[in-house]
Amino acid sequence: MLIALHGLLVWPGVALEARRPLVPEGERNRNLAYPGEAKDQDNYHLPVIRDMVRQWPRVNLRSYESATSPGYHLLLAGVARASGGVEHKLPMLIINALVGLGALIAVWFGCLRWVAPWPAVALAVPLLGSSYFLGACIWITTDNAALLLIALAMNCVLAERWTRTRGLLSGLFAFGAVAVRQVSIWLAAPVVLMGLLASPAAGIVERIVPELRTRTDRISPRWSNLLVGAGAAMMPIVLLGVLAWHWGGLIPASEAMRAKHGQGWNPAAIPFCLSLCAAYGVFFLGGAWGEIRRLTPRDAGLWIAGAIGLGCAVLFETGWELKTRDYGWLWRGLVKPCGDVAGRSVVLLVLAPCGAALLLLLHRAAVRRGRGLPATVLLLSLLGWLLAQSFNTMAWQRYFECTVLLGLAWLGAMATGAERSERSVSSLAPRWLGPLLLGALQLSAAGATLGREVARTMLP
Repeated sequence: MLIALHGLLVWPGVALEARRPLVPEGERNRNLAYPGEAKDQDNYHLPVIRDMVRQWPRVNLRSYESATSPGYHLLLAGVARASGGVEHKLPMLIINALVGLGALIAVWFGCLRWVAPWPAVALAVPLLGSSYFLGACIWITTDNAALLLIALAMNCVLAERWTRTRGLLSGLFAFGAVAVRQVSIWLAAPVVLMGLLASPAAGIVERIVPELRTRTDRISPRWSNLLVGAGAAMMPIVLLGVLAWHWGGLIPASEAMRAKHGQGWNPAAIPFCLSLCAAYGVFFLGGAWGEIRRLTPRDAGLWIAGAIGLGCAVLFETGWELKTRDYGWLWRGLVKPCGDVAGRSVVLLVLAPCGAALLLLLHRAAVRRGRGLPATVLLLSLLGWLLAQSFNTMAWQRYFECTVLLGLAWLGAMATGAERSERSVSSLAPRWLGPLLLGALQLSAAGATLGREVARTMLP
């Protein structure tokens, strides 16, 4: 089902893009009618790939016109060399679309650990409907390649039974994610955490965070498991260290890229991300309905979660600002027109605490179903991702949406999923109608924006 929907939505766009002439070398695509992914492809990714093809095999990995690690560009440069050059871009477009499909399937597969196949489809549909995901499937960007490797790494981390093989695989996938986007270094934390929880030192961690308590039948605690986890986590860390040494910083040594993305921490990313969780997460609350019914005015946890979200929205400047706090329906459609008070967005002041409270409710529902360990590891991992992402000066919605939808799909599956004996579509139907509705809304919005832009710029 997901493969068919993906093909229906993506391959026509890929076919049209393959026919579109390349932007002449030295020129830039400044046509405002084009989607951001198309302009990024034309202005950054394809020129970098073209340069790598020319420089092969002595490729300049120090200074190039992209803010991300060179791994995906190197892969596509190899494809371009084998297929006759960047001018013949169809093979690269096909691989890029398949990478996006792989990311979607990896998210769906993660849901299968807790729900049946059809509910898992429903939980993955919002990601499929995202215009950012679809745009990155049609045009060449690093977005979906990083998402695929993140999903693969986290699938290994959240596996029902941790093994050394899964630990090493999670490190390899984290290595690949950092090779595509250096911001993915946060994956090292959950990789080593799972090794720690499989060691005799797990008791110390469990006393601090009781939800991380592991079942004795999951794995025999050994110090060698911690060594495997630490070794796996060192793979992405060492890679980032080598890249940072080679670049002379955390961004390739390109003045344009450093001026755009390397101007320091953007803490508005934190309340913005919580607000996205509120806007999208409300559709995943079906599994947490029991937790909602149990709420009382004296629920301290909910008040604390809301206070944390509100504190982030008050503490940091969140009003709309050109380029740094810009792009996406939340920034331009709500934050900008609704204004701010003392630089604090009125919209984010409302949504950020709601997002924090919503995540708490989903986590509680997962804990009640005996899934406290994966739910807690997932939330801690996403916190690491958010902190890492906030060091990008540009808090654009495209940098957050797909990872938020991945996290909500998996957390929603943990909260919603029935026991294995109850995994029928009929028993879960009311609970996955929310994600289906969100997916339909996402697809409608993508059709109204991305589809219109494709038709206007690429059809004869």
